[in-house]
Amino acid sequence: MPAAKVLARVSSKRLDIGYDPYIDLANAIVCLAVDDYRIALRQGDDAEIEALEEWFHSSWFEMLTNLDPDLLIRNLKAELKEV
Repeated sequence: MPAAKVLARVSSKRLDIGYDPYIDLANAIVCLAVDDYRIALRQGDDAEIEALEEWFHSSWFEMLTNLDPDLLIRNLKAELKEV
């Protein structure tokens, strides 16, 4: 995905909360990991899935977002089954 589309997807400007480039960066990092997880699920890449699930449960992920990693993983797996 081109960088401009990623930034449009996660930009704090869109949320009318003021511009914060650090929030945008954190959101972009999480969104790219989610995109990578979707690809790994579609390809059945167990090693990549395991690595990303470990990252979703890391303190680094927790620092970037307040998303529940288990809920995120469940929703991404359910999304794949719907396709």
